[in-house]
Amino acid sequence: MIHKTAIVDSKAKISSNVSIGAYSVIGSGVEIGENTKIDSHVSIIGNTKIGKNNKVYPFASIGNDPQDFCNEYHYRNFQRNQRLIDFDYIPDDIQTDIYKEYEKATVTSRSKILPYMIQHDLKELIGKIEEF
Repeated sequence: MIHKTAIVDSKAKISSNVSIGAYSVIGSGVEIGENTKIDSHVSIIGNTKIGKNNKVYPFASIGNDPQDFCNEYHYRNFQRNQRLIDFDYIPDDIQTDIYKEYEKATVTSRSKILPYMIQHDLKELIGKIEEF
């Protein structure tokens, strides 16, 4: 059931037995799995997929930018990290350096790549990323 005050984009994919509460907003790139309950005043946007049998509590915000930053430093880091997630935004020379160092890395998992870079004193590469 979708509450009459909820706003659900026509391109959103809503499975069966989904409950969407009052004043909730569901964007176009959202997929919600069956038997999921979205309480009132929830905002879900972006390319967000919520599986089956979930519950989203009132006033939750999923897929949105953070609402607040402690200071300008945190905001700049957020913007930089957001761009680093997508290699299309990284200049070619930095992207090439990242791939080269990644290929040289002898670590057992990707979660250990940053400690590897720090341990092997790859400050220049880290510096390039920070400048970006």
